[in-house]
Amino acid sequence: MEINSSLLQMKNISKSFPGVKALDNVSFRANRGEIHSLIGENGAGKSTLIKILTGALRKDSGEIFIEGKLAEIDNPQKASTYGISTIFQELSLFDNMSIAENIFIGREFTNIKYFVNKKRLLEEAAKILEILNFSIPPKKLVRDLSMSEKQVVEIAKALSRSPKIIIMDEPTSSLAEREKEVLFEIIRRLKENGTLIIFISHKLDEIVEISDRLTILRDGKNVGTYHIKEITPNQIIELMTGSKAFKDNIIYIEPKQDVVLKVKNLSKGKILKKINFELYKGEILGITGLIGSGKSELARAILGIDPPDGGDIFLENKRLNNISIGRAIKFGFGFVSENRKRDSLFPELTIRENITMSSLNRFCKFYFISRNKERKEVQIFLNELRIKTPSEETKVNYLSGGNQQKVAISKCLLSGSKILILDEPTIGVDIGVKSEIHNIILELARQGVSIIMISSDFREIYKVSSRIMIMKAGEIKGIFPKENININEVMFLAMN
Repeated sequence: MEINSSLLQMKNISKSFPGVKALDNVSFRANRGEIHSLIGENGAGKSTLIKILTGALRKDSGEIFIEGKLAEIDNPQKASTYGISTIFQELSLFDNMSIAENIFIGREFTNIKYFVNKKRLLEEAAKILEILNFSIPPKKLVRDLSMSEKQVVEIAKALSRSPKIIIMDEPTSSLAEREKEVLFEIIRRLKENGTLIIFISHKLDEIVEISDRLTILRDGKNVGTYHIKEITPNQIIELMTGSKAFKDNIIYIEPKQDVVLKVKNLSKGKILKKINFELYKGEILGITGLIGSGKSELARAILGIDPPDGGDIFLENKRLNNISIGRAIKFGFGFVSENRKRDSLFPELTIRENITMSSLNRFCKFYFISRNKERKEVQIFLNELRIKTPSEETKVNYLSGGNQQKVAISKCLLSGSKILILDEPTIGVDIGVKSEIHNIILELARQGVSIIMISSDFREIYKVSSRIMIMKAGEIKGIFPKENININEVMFLAMN
């Protein structure tokens, strides 16, 4: 179907959160029978824009028009009445129910006695599956389907509501190449039937392959909408990063040449495939990649949280056997998880208790803990890391995200960590605190601490790291000294 009419317009949309302006007067227009991609780095505003369109968030200002008419979308149910359906990255299916039951969940057909009319349920599901050229019987249980087949069921569930707009958020993140091709065939078929597809992906090759047009967001602003044939991949990356404005802020610390950690042929199923790298004393090794690249899984394998299937880990030329997180801490590893509340902190305990948790032997005498010694040591970290709190006895749960992260780092430093693994160290913090955390990382490297910094923020990795390791699909795409690669090349390798 030829694109001939505007179906959706979002006009001057703004949204702020404490300390962050997520969207700044963003205007966005998409047409009937179009595949329109949204692209931008993490934090660019894509998710916020989509949450406003689907009613999951309320905008601060701006207007939304559907088919030229003002639409007031203040909850997901209202979005559905305007013909908007969303397929999220995390599929929302029930494995122990049939395909048909999943498609019409909450909207089952009933007979005169208010029992589910299973015959009609299967018939209506079959009609929708036929549109998608999906030949598996609708009575089959979802748990017996492949990942791509589950993705088709999710699309069928969206189609059952007769949508005008389907939003697909990272729909290929768990799909193999052949499964992705099947999904793209379905997307193109939906386009031909006049459906507007809003496609969100970090994978540049997919954007180029599937899109009619794309809109690029950066720092909460729309920096351009282009027909896919009018722009090159390199130009897309430059617009995403604003690279010319960024280059002046690069920081570099020269690491020493002493190898403190060596990872050799580390493997874990399909998640990690023969990972090899070295970490030097006083180095900041930045590891980056898209969601599903294996970067966080690598950290957990090194620390023994999720033990690897094979390979070796050497600490200062000594092979580590049967590594576990407890032994890793004794060997001088420190770890701050991307989910700090779940893995790195005890939110209901105080700042003091969290910071000293892994180092209580330093404050014990005859099996008694010296609270005075604890408080004096903790106060040093409160001052040096500028942790904002009324008292060291404040519960961690009451701190901001940035201050929680500083507490987690303090705990590692007090325990004497020589190798610090930071997984998404600035996730969920504002710009000012982000800069403070970067300065902490840089100062630790100057003091000789070896740091592995894992981040999906390409600019953060490029700004702070000494060397950059790029991962994709559980493999290393390359390891580069920062002076030998630019940020656009980093993004290109991670996304292709």
